[in-house]
Amino acid sequence: MADDNRAQFNLANLTDVETEKSLLFSLMEFNNKETVMALVRLRLDFFFDEGHRDIFILMKEMIDRSIPLNVESVRTEVASRDIGLLKSLQNVILRDPTPAILFAVDALEEWDRKRKLHKGLLENLTALHNSESAIHCAQRVTDVALDVSLTSTKALKNYLELEEEFDQKIPEEVVPLGIDKVDAKLRKSPIPGSRVKGMPFGKFILIMGDPDAGKTSLMLQILRHISKTQKTLFFPFEFDTDEMIEMNRKTEARMGKENFYVEADRNDIHDVAAQIRIFAQMGGKFVGIDSQMAVTNITNKGTSEQRETEKFFILQRLCVSLGLVIFFICQQGKEDARSNLKTPMGSKNGAHFAHAIWYVSVPKDKDGTNYHRELQFPKNKISGTRLPAPLIFNPKTLEFRGAQFDEDSPYSTKTVGSGRKPAQCEEIVYEQEDAQGNVSALETPWIFDTQIEMPKV
Repeated sequence: MADDNRAQFNLANLTDVETEKSLLFSLMEFNNKETVMALVRLRLDFFFDEGHRDIFILMKEMIDRSIPLNVESVRTEVASRDIGLLKSLQNVILRDPTPAILFAVDALEEWDRKRKLHKGLLENLTALHNSESAIHCAQRVTDVALDVSLTSTKALKNYLELEEEFDQKIPEEVVPLGIDKVDAKLRKSPIPGSRVKGMPFGKFILIMGDPDAGKTSLMLQILRHISKTQKTLFFPFEFDTDEMIEMNRKTEARMGKENFYVEADRNDIHDVAAQIRIFAQMGGKFVGIDSQMAVTNITNKGTSEQRETEKFFILQRLCVSLGLVIFFICQQGKEDARSNLKTPMGSKNGAHFAHAIWYVSVPKDKDGTNYHRELQFPKNKISGTRLPAPLIFNPKTLEFRGAQFDEDSPYSTKTVGSGRKPAQCEEIVYEQEDAQGNVSALETPWIFDTQIEMPKV
């Protein structure tokens, strides 16, 4: 029975050699639009038979040298280069050409996908029996399956076709992050007239900042708010779950507990990626990881920079391929801090993979308090570059609010400008707009509890 199974799952069974012959002959017989499109879409991996692969390589070289493709020209090239290929060419010519050239290309592409999936499963079964980690084997199987599902060799599209597809798309609903000033900023699209206003999906965001500026609090506040309406996933690698629950006690009314998922046990980047894929299959879209230095990469045997860079590459590809938003708290390298650059520690390319970098800083206050924050966007492919006014951090609830204040009073929610008297102040009004263009007011800007004692720095 075992021998029958081995024969049944032989890689050679995942082929269609006769279609390979028909397609190659058609490329020599016909000279039309479909032939040109087929030659553009075809890849060497689509051919399983070694002789067919060699003939296809020769034909591509002939095209590069502007030699017309026909039976005689190909036979002449084969005879002058590798007479051993003449038998394979003769078998191709004896086969009837297919009139459905592009259909044949689709068929060979599907067989190629099946062979890739077969090889990936077989390699990981071997690794599993060689005592490799089950989670790593599962991760690689998932990677192979995702790669196969995303593989596409469709013909190039012109701008008109892309524009028509774009106009037919239904704009995604804007997802507020729960911090009024940040939401107001994100709704201002960098492209005039753009439909994309808010936090779009498929974005990889690095959160960086000064020590104790509230990076974790900022990310937790966003995830709590989003969890009221949809699933979120949080990796609290910088502290245990007991601490996280304690931190959320005073704000748990502003979260959806059943939608707030937590993974605190496995912190290798490949384990993290596997959990994120599972979360995406559940319909989740928003992920927070705290933090870069706590995420390991034990399978990468390269340099320290290569290990760090791979983390950013893996997470960015997950965002793009699965349509996720991933917030990744990162530490800033010492050299970058001295030169005022905003790039993550240990990887020169880490910032390159990010769609946006949010930097939380703690400005010096005249009255000696440290509740004021500034949120800058050193890199931003989503909206503007910098918030126009400071945020305020509440040390009691560990939350941010976008209230503007008079420089002489950290409690003020009025805009008065630097040094001007508060008599001319006007109240800040924030508005939100949904995908249908309906405008409504955001909640009233938050004001400090005046009973909070303001400690000195």
